[in-house]
Amino acid sequence: METAKAPIPRRSGVRLDVIRFDFELGRRGLTGRRLAELAGITEVGISRARRGRPITEETLRKITGALLSVPVVVGADLLIAEPERKSAIASATAREVAGGSSTDLREAV
Repeated sequence: METAKAPIPRRSGVRLDVIRFDFELGRRGLTGRRLAELAGITEVGISRARRGRPITEETLRKITGALLSVPVVVGADLLIAEPERKSAIASATAREVAGGSSTDLREAV
């Protein structure tokens, strides 16, 4: 009598911090297309990561390796909002659009 093998649970993958990911792309002056070329993966893989979709550990290794191979553009930090500030600005904007309090965006940062 053969016993049925239990299915192997599928791993859920890794989800990136999308705000931080975009920040790191901006600091390096990279587009998703260019990062995909450097990482040796498809643009769809980069797009999935940028939208917070799960990616494989292998894709994560390729993305981080490619990011680390590109130096930060000197002065880019001065022009790109820090991830924490982006979140605060996005939250304030969402409240404003939803008809919440009329908080000035400058107060959110």
